[in-house]
Amino acid sequence: MNYFFILYMPKKHLECVWIFFSVRRLIMKQPIYKTLFACFLLLCALSVGCGGNIVKGKVTFDDGEPLPLGTVQFESNDQIFYGKIHTDGFYTLATDTGKKENVPNGSYRVCIVGAIGEGKKMAPIGGVDYNRIIPESLIDKKYTMASTSGLTCDVKGKTTFDITVTKP
Repeated sequence: MNYFFILYMPKKHLECVWIFFSVRRLIMKQPIYKTLFACFLLLCALSVGCGGNIVKGKVTFDDGEPLPLGTVQFESNDQIFYGKIHTDGFYTLATDTGKKENVPNGSYRVCIVGAIGEGKKMAPIGGVDYNRIIPESLIDKKYTMASTSGLTCDVKGKTTFDITVTKP
């Protein structure tokens, strides 16, 4: 086999080639049943994931009506997870990239952001009607910050965390 092309590869690619040949050499020295067992263990480890938890729930007003929009935010000291609230009030946590994420066990402070609906039409200024609408929060302002919401969730395993909020 001609290894001449390796001389012109970037260092990062050389490391990948070295790892590939090292693993190949290791596998070739083992009996087939050990190789198949190792592949099986790797497949099991990948299918299980990192052992985190999916957190989902529903956000409703105190009268039972679902909150139709906004984002539920779970905060710990070092991580933040988000869950977009759908029109039926349900959410599932994800990372800031939008990917559904396994949430580690622990205690989280919870708040709701972006729950803003159409407000009142702005009064004319100096006789000129600018036809502007001032947005209004759909929920009490205390729920918009994790430090003031009073909402906490202890995540242990698959968790359903329903939230009831009040209107302003």
